[in-house]
Amino acid sequence: MSEPSQTERAERPRRALVTGAASELGREIVLALARNGYDVALTHHKTALPNELMSHPDLAAVKTVPIEMELLSQSSIDKGFDAAVEALGGLDLLVNNAARPLLKQAV
Repeated sequence: MSEPSQTERAERPRRALVTGAASELGREIVLALARNGYDVALTHHKTALPNELMSHPDLAAVKTVPIEMELLSQSSIDKGFDAAVEALGGLDLLVNNAARPLLKQAV
């Protein structure tokens, strides 16, 4: 199977999943990706993504998919990832921007 040509890569939609999209850094990553033509799945933890972000003009020309994801739950991560793939038709980029503190020793 051959690699897609540069033209084919440029014509197909680019799709990204960004964790921690509601944080300051996550917001800027999402907006930069959208300005560069990426459809974006945005994850958040237990709260709705800010209306200011979801209605930002940079997101108007791309598909955005808000996804709730609890990083301390493997099943939540699996469901969120599956939801992003289904909604966007696949993923080309994963940005792991979110972090959750562990309240017990990991190892």
